[in-house]
Amino acid sequence: MKLPAITAIAAALLTAACGGGPGDPWLADVTYAAGAAQGGATLLRAHSTVGPDCAVGAAPQIEIISQGKLGVARVAPATDVIVAPEQDCDGDEVAATGVFYDANAGAAGIDSVVYRALRGGALPDRTYAANIRVR
Repeated sequence: MKLPAITAIAAALLTAACGGGPGDPWLADVTYAAGAAQGGATLLRAHSTVGPDCAVGAAPQIEIISQGKLGVARVAPATDVIVAPEQDCDGDEVAATGVFYDANAGAAGIDSVVYRALRGGALPDRTYAANIRVR
């Protein structure tokens, strides 16, 4: 039985969001969607560093590679929630680096922002493309 194309794409994006091992083609670029309203900052994503043993590392530095046309992306401190159902730290909040999007007044449509998380150490950097529906 063939999966519909949208299901295959969703599965691929889910795999990307969950990470992977060395050589994983999704490790370099991750695409996701978000919604934003005019007149306020929208958190696109919070990035933190948490090891498999729940050890919290320094939040990654973020560099904006490409700004949107309907708004501006910026980096600011945020919090992230650990998702590790098998660990005691599941649901804990940790310090993170947030990527926020501020829609321009009167803007509406689809925008995109590209940024890189500089994770350093043994972890590779990751590039993200956020597609944003501005309302």
